[in-house]
Amino acid sequence: MFNLRVTSLPSGSLEGWLQRLTQAELADVLRHRPDALLPPQPRGLGELAERLSSPYSMSAAFHEATLPCLEVAAVLPLLGIRPRRSDLANLLEGGGADHMSAVAEVVSWLVHRAIAWPAEDDRIAFSDGLCTLFPNPLGLGTPLRLLLPDHNVLSLQRIAASLGIEAPKNKATLVESLLDKLSDRCFVRAVADEAAPDVREELLREANATGDVDDHRFDWRVVQQRNTAYEWASTRGLMLGGAWGYGWVMPAEVGLALQGPDVRSPFSPRRPPVAGVPLEAEVVDKESAAAATLFAEGSLAVLDLVARTGVVGLKSGGIGARELAKWAKATGSSEWQVRLVFEVSSEAGLIEQTPAMVTCAEPHAQWRESEPAERLVALLLAWWAADVSPTESRSEDGKALAALSRGQKLVGRAFARQALLQTYADLPAATSYEPSAVASATRWAHPLVAPLPQDGVSHFASEAREAQAFGVLAHGALSRLGRLLLSADEAGLVAHASDLLPATSDRAVFDTDLTVKVVGAPSARLSALLDSTADREGRGGATVWRVSRASVRRAFDGGISAEQLLGRLSEVAHAALPQPLDYLIAEVGRAHGRVKVSSATACLTSEDTGLLTQIAAERKLKRLGLRLLAPTVLSSAAPTDETVAALRDAGYLPMPEAPSVEAPAAKGVAEASAPDRDAVGSDERTVVPRLTGSAREVYVPPPPADPDELATRLLGADPSSADDDSETVQRLAEMARRLSQAEIRILADALDRLGPVMITYRSQTGGTTRRVISEAALFGTSIYAWCGLREAERVFNVDRILTVSPAI
Repeated sequence: MFNLRVTSLPSGSLEGWLQRLTQAELADVLRHRPDALLPPQPRGLGELAERLSSPYSMSAAFHEATLPCLEVAAVLPLLGIRPRRSDLANLLEGGGADHMSAVAEVVSWLVHRAIAWPAEDDRIAFSDGLCTLFPNPLGLGTPLRLLLPDHNVLSLQRIAASLGIEAPKNKATLVESLLDKLSDRCFVRAVADEAAPDVREELLREANATGDVDDHRFDWRVVQQRNTAYEWASTRGLMLGGAWGYGWVMPAEVGLALQGPDVRSPFSPRRPPVAGVPLEAEVVDKESAAAATLFAEGSLAVLDLVARTGVVGLKSGGIGARELAKWAKATGSSEWQVRLVFEVSSEAGLIEQTPAMVTCAEPHAQWRESEPAERLVALLLAWWAADVSPTESRSEDGKALAALSRGQKLVGRAFARQALLQTYADLPAATSYEPSAVASATRWAHPLVAPLPQDGVSHFASEAREAQAFGVLAHGALSRLGRLLLSADEAGLVAHASDLLPATSDRAVFDTDLTVKVVGAPSARLSALLDSTADREGRGGATVWRVSRASVRRAFDGGISAEQLLGRLSEVAHAALPQPLDYLIAEVGRAHGRVKVSSATACLTSEDTGLLTQIAAERKLKRLGLRLLAPTVLSSAAPTDETVAALRDAGYLPMPEAPSVEAPAAKGVAEASAPDRDAVGSDERTVVPRLTGSAREVYVPPPPADPDELATRLLGADPSSADDDSETVQRLAEMARRLSQAEIRILADALDRLGPVMITYRSQTGGTTRRVISEAALFGTSIYAWCGLREAERVFNVDRILTVSPAI
């Protein structure tokens, strides 16, 4: 059983601070860190502190951080073990009472999430996980917190002796003493001033290096001079690393100190201003209605064409540029609009891919029969939740992307479009805003959504263009449709979309040139009839179809007769059908079906024509669907083996010409798939431990803990009354030497519940990956699980799992 509490806590520790919180304060921390509420629930404040200090848990907390919060968190590791608030404020750009108030506001944000916490003498404490999240603060290199623990005690004691620090024997205390000294900028500059002029010059060059290629790196004299300077600095902790001139590293704290006392870190406490131009609300509504109508009609035309013909896909997957151009021409849309329809339709489950074709899926029929507003809202909600960038046709390295290839799948794109629209919603309504200004404000509010713009192009350009296509944005303003989308009011969306889209029509005008016109939006029933009988030629104020011999034949192929087709068209026509249309339908109807084509799975051949005639008339063989194709050839609709068995049961003695060589797999036998190339050279192995044909158990995640209840229990927890650990926990504790107590419990809970968990795994070749595994089972010292990264079954050695955290 784990010892979750210790009687003596280090000064300024997170667990010690959590113990001093009230129930309401601890519950507030838990609300801001919802991953700590996921099962298994922490059994004590020590385990809670460990989970809150995890870099991955802290990373989840930063998803809602604004730019100033990241700017402060990034520089905290440069200021020592527990920096003073005044030192933090002096390092950040700005000054005055407003500056101090802004810094205090950001620090409060960090404290409420237990990323930092108050320590003695108005200092700020934080965990080492913060250094892991910001390994290169201000571009200065690696902080001392990450560098010093890699050195042995002897080398650390030598550095302490050179700096005049009393060297304790305990490594943790020694590291803390060195961090405190080397984070003092005045102390570091004083040490550097004692160096010879050439050594000091070399250190200043290293501190102000821009990362450019050094033209003297192959000059032996220059390298020797630098090595001499680095060796002097390494004995004092100003440089750390190897002895060959290429492994030397200047800690970030030292680089900051040597750059001078006037260096300041960027700090942006206020959102960038967003100027706007007043705009009439009616103008926004009209533009939104026009865009929504255009997209609704365009998506219907694209998907109706997919339902009739399918789309030829690429061998590598997806839809290529040539097919997109072809479909854009056929439907009167642009290529990026067709790409958008394909992507959101796939997200909505309306289309599906096979190795050769893209076709409509089963839900498409129900979608097609629904009203236009419901169809539009279904695609809009699919776009809203899609974690893809649908209209981006180029990857980051400039390569062309096929539609539906998932090459443009980027984690966080759904959050990006939601953040962009939320920024519009926070701005005054009835105002048109410049997209680049809104993008800058969005990045300030959600800096982790996208990196800084490059070449003046906003990373939110695609999201804005797609929002305009749906009518969510219009004339640089958020429409009413967009505000309803943000409020997640699906019923309100459908009602408003019904108002935006033109009234549907059940009547069509048939002309003598075999064209059919429908003014306004055709109803679902009328569109289905005309799409099955004619081909769309255009859309706009009126939708136009053209009837042809091929389109009428297509209608007959669907099982309708000439009389039925004329009757249905007459029902929707404003007047009598033109005579050319009557003649065309009658002509195609007379010729249609004169030649029948049927399928045959097996063929029976014999020189004895009488025997084949007898077999064809045999009542026992009626279920085979036998047909006499020629005096010596008889077709069967059943497979060969079934046909042979039926003939033998009827007393005949057939001989199969091509006996089946494949035996059906026995029930319950596992089929192993071939290992993929990613597993070559790794200790991962592709396996399929599930039984073929068995029903897979659906994982239902348990609800998260209530923050108030968990806070009450943790503050009153008694370590001596902790429940005994499960058998899985005990087994993992013997094998997972790299994992902490809290991590072992999280992994054991995932194994017991078959739920997802996130791990960091080091392969046999030394590569490290971060992945989510699920449906895991422990066999010996290995875990068999479904790997979300490889999308296949994998085997993981327990001793190679480096970290474990809940799958957030």
